[in-house]
Amino acid sequence: QSSIENLTTSINGTIINSNANPSAMAASENGKFWCTYDIFSVTDEMRELVNLKLYENNKLILTLYKIPGSDIGITNSGKLVFYDHSEHFKGNLIIHVYSKTGVLLLSKIFKSADQFEFSQSGEMIGVRTMEGLSITSLSSGISFLIDSGLQFTFDENDEFVAVAQSGKVLIYKNSTLLRTIQTEIELPRKIIISNETDLVGIIDKFN
Repeated sequence: QSSIENLTTSINGTIINSNANPSAMAASENGKFWCTYDIFSVTDEMRELVNLKLYENNKLILTLYKIPGSDIGITNSGKLVFYDHSEHFKGNLIIHVYSKTGVLLLSKIFKSADQFEFSQSGEMIGVRTMEGLSITSLSSGISFLIDSGLQFTFDENDEFVAVAQSGKVLIYKNSTLLRTIQTEIELPRKIIISNETDLVGIIDKFN
């Protein structure tokens, strides 16, 4: 019922006021970066994507003719994240990260990956795998593994990660567990953490 134009939802379900062009096929959560591309061919597990055009505030800043993945994510800092399913028969997902100028920053293989979250800064990604929760810097490629959960999120400064498990929340700084908070929430559906306000919020089915 909102009268606000450009109201949309991000890939993780957050309602955002995006300035992305209506023709955008993928966009960053802040709406600053968006892209279009062509689908060349489709198989059971993969799409071949070509002719990506990346825009910043509706200005074309990058063209990639060959796209190394079947799906695309864009972070709030303009980094392109390509999800490569070419080794799906091994249960592997390869993530390729490019800068907004088209420089390959890293490629990383994940086993049985099924949940992805970017930090608000656009500089970190969390991937839930069979080994645990992998946290990776998109610029340096440095990563560490922490306990997994049903939901997770970054604080606004990329300093802390909050992991919601059944009945509790784990607060990490880098790979160090700082605190465990008992919540009595069995099925958390969304979690948010703020370093500035020292608060953690959780949504479940009822509250």
